Amino acid sequence: MNIKNSNGFYYITSSLFEKYGIKHLFTTTKADCQSEKPDFGFNILNREMVLSNYKRVADIFDVSLNNIVKSTQIHQDNIEEITPLHMGMGIVKETVFDNADGIYTKEKNIPLCIFSADCVPILYSDKQNSVVMAVHAGWRGSSLDITGKGVRILKEKYNVKPSDIICAIGPAIGKCCYEVSGEVIEKISEVTKISDFYEKISLDKFYIDLKNINKKLLLNEGVLEENIDVCNFCTKCEKDLFHSFRREKENAGRNAGFIML
Repeated sequence: MNIKNSNGFYYITSSLFEKYGIKHLFTTTKADCQSEKPDFGFNILNREMVLSNYKRVADIFDVSLNNIVKSTQIHQDNIEEITPLHMGMGIVKETVFDNADGIYTKEKNIPLCIFSADCVPILYSDKQNSVVMAVHAGWRGSSLDITGKGVRILKEKYNVKPSDIICAIGPAIGKCCYEVSGEVIEKISEVTKISDFYEKISLDKFYIDLKNINKKLLLNEGVLEENIDVCNFCTKCEKDLFHSFRREKENAGRNAGFIML
């Protein structure tokens, strides 16, 4: 993945997605154009400052701020379809969904947004660029296989072959920093084998590789390994590039991933 700059606003793109002409980006906290770190949650900075960050993304995608749709995330596995009626939801108008840790659309010019502060953001499209999806996968969502559910929706609803699906797994906390309890290991093990993706460090403490667990969930559904791009950045380690809840606790802002047809 590559770091790019648009008028002093820095973001990350996937070479795989660029190969297929898919409009997307993952945000960073680096910006030469403003004093505050770019933040896409509405919990720390004032609302106008946050909206200005969304506007920068809208400008990159060459659409109105009013077109962006943000998911409503509660660490579950609900994935909702977005239509033009939902444009602006979660950004400039109230959301109509009680929860949606994933959103997808076949409509053009509607940027889908998911946000995170260590959890795994996953963007989906297909080689024909006919549908896009954005999913937020923390350990709870991963234990519910929201990632595989995303593939199944594209297959069943749009008849997209899993071998044609391409995915970008964005910046998230790495195995180097993601310490969890045995309960987390047990829960995720209920949906897939994860013995290659964790390391025991004490009686009931483990380091877990959530990004590659989610890659495994994609592979389980028939997505090809060469069609999955995994970002190597750890959000906790890279304090100059990302917000991190594990590092900043309640003062953490939010990173975001965007994708658009």
